[in-house]
Amino acid sequence: MEAAETLFVPVFVSNNEEGADRRVLESFGEATWNNPAVRFLNPDRTPVAPRLYGDWTAAALAEHMVTALGSEAPRWLSLVAEEERAREAADPTVFTMYCFWQGEAAFGAVPGVVASRTGFADGREAVELRVAPGTDPRALEAAAKVAGATRVRAVLRPSPKDDDHSLQGTPWAAVPMTEAQATRVNAAVAAGQDPRPWLSPRQLERLGSH
Repeated sequence: MEAAETLFVPVFVSNNEEGADRRVLESFGEATWNNPAVRFLNPDRTPVAPRLYGDWTAAALAEHMVTALGSEAPRWLSLVAEEERAREAADPTVFTMYCFWQGEAAFGAVPGVVASRTGFADGREAVELRVAPGTDPRALEAAAKVAGATRVRAVLRPSPKDDDHSLQGTPWAAVPMTEAQATRVNAAVAAGQDPRPWLSPRQLERLGSH
């Protein structure tokens, strides 16, 4: 919603009204009986992304927004698109390790990892990951090496109090985030990096109020 309101000029055109709405509809060749369609245009009405129709998911909308913005798409919006598409992914992936705080931080920095949970599996500390389709397996392997982690076929016994450990006690913890944002921000804080690119302007305003 924030991306639509601040990075675009949203215009609603009804498909069952006469007058100006009907003229706009006809100028784009949209049928009056259509289900919702979304077009991404420059001010001169040239398209900057494909017409969105048929896939009415948040993932598709966010992905089209990112395409329309091109190199100007903020990292937080790209992450939202990645996170929404990852909801269609297969079962979570579980890694065991010596310290799940270290593992969560290492895996949380990997592009494509959009959620993590700490807990226990096979008698060891563990991290459960949700990974977006198409994530580079070599990046996961590199993070596993850093964390001393081993992939296992096991069900995680969660430890919610240990999730996002690096955020605990910091001002960032007061900012409402999606799972993917919390995963990235936690990794950035753990590595001493600036986590602000993963947050939207309105979220950063919330940070400034604390």
